[in-house]
Amino acid sequence: MKISKVWFDETNRYLVLDSGHTIGNPLAWFKRLDEDLSLESFFDFKRELHYAKI
Repeated sequence: MKISKVWFDETNRYLVLDSGHTIGNPLAWFKRLDEDLSLESFFDFKRELHYAKI
């Protein structure tokens, strides 16, 4: 899987995978956003995943 798009709104960060899936996570989960936004960081299964409503 690869990330094809990343964007942010006031409370979440979102990504679109090359499979077409869109995933969002609350910015509050991340104390500090690193320059390296890895795909693995979106899949923290200790928390509920949020899917963008498009």
